Amino acid sequence: MLKTFFYSEDKLRTEISKEELVDIIKQKKGLLWLDINDPTEQEIDILVDEFDFHPLAIEDCIFPQNHPKINDFGSNIFMVFHAITCPNGNICTSELDLFLGENYLITLHPETIKPITAIFEIVKSNPNVIAKGVDFLLYNILDSIMDTYFPVLENMDEKIDKIDDELANAPTSLIMHQIFALKKNTLSMRKILGPQQGVLNILTRRDFPFIKPDIAIYFRDIYDHAVRIYSIIETYRDMLTSSMEVYHSIISNRLNEVMKTLTIIATFMMPLTLITSFYGMNVKAPEFEWGIIGYIFVWCIIIFTTILMYFFFRKKKWL
Repeated sequence: MLKTFFYSEDKLRTEISKEELVDIIKQKKGLLWLDINDPTEQEIDILVDEFDFHPLAIEDCIFPQNHPKINDFGSNIFMVFHAITCPNGNICTSELDLFLGENYLITLHPETIKPITAIFEIVKSNPNVIAKGVDFLLYNILDSIMDTYFPVLENMDEKIDKIDDELANAPTSLIMHQIFALKKNTLSMRKILGPQQGVLNILTRRDFPFIKPDIAIYFRDIYDHAVRIYSIIETYRDMLTSSMEVYHSIISNRLNEVMKTLTIIATFMMPLTLITSFYGMNVKAPEFEWGIIGYIFVWCIIIFTTILMYFFFRKKKWL
């Protein structure tokens, strides 16, 4: 689906025919934002025929799932950026392909991206966003995309705090599944944010003809956000690693306590087993000729041995 925003002579238009679009491109008049959601073959043909973009950039648009990157083709800048969502607790990224030219910005994405939809409404209510230039419009789009990372980080922070509380109380095997899921999410975010930082760094350090110096400083702010987010993710990664080590330590200690208890029980039973098995042999034991006194005598030996072992273990601080 194709959406257009054209700003010229202090007016914003949202409906442009293909003929007008061709004229705008050729004459380089006004400011154009062309957004294509789930591009069709005909819409891709517009990019090839009218804008004459590089075939490699077109190929990246047709086959998404590329890492964030930026290419300077002289007449335009091609960028790949990623928004992020967290449905059902799993990190998912949405690729956004962008072409920045002298008087146009083209955005392509295979699925709906909420920050882009939000910018639609902002541009409609406040045309100054596009009136300041397509570079300022690009800044607003990238800034909105980076803002999608913060709710995800807050959600991860809450989950990590919950895991720490459960570790302090009664950890179960379910915690390990939660830790592994969060570590997988941090890995997914690191894979995207690493190259994305590089893209933003290039935007802030290189002189592009389509980005005015007074606008370039705004991209520095987005870069600072990306660095901060990456730092938080690294912190979460370390915290999850520590939580995993704590879990293994707790389980190991719990197993040791169980083994200790079982060992003590077995140790208590060994002399009792010896006594009862001795008197259970098919031999004539003199004590049982004493009648009931013989049974009492055996039980006294058992009880005395048990008490003696108990105090011995207490003295050794094994109990």
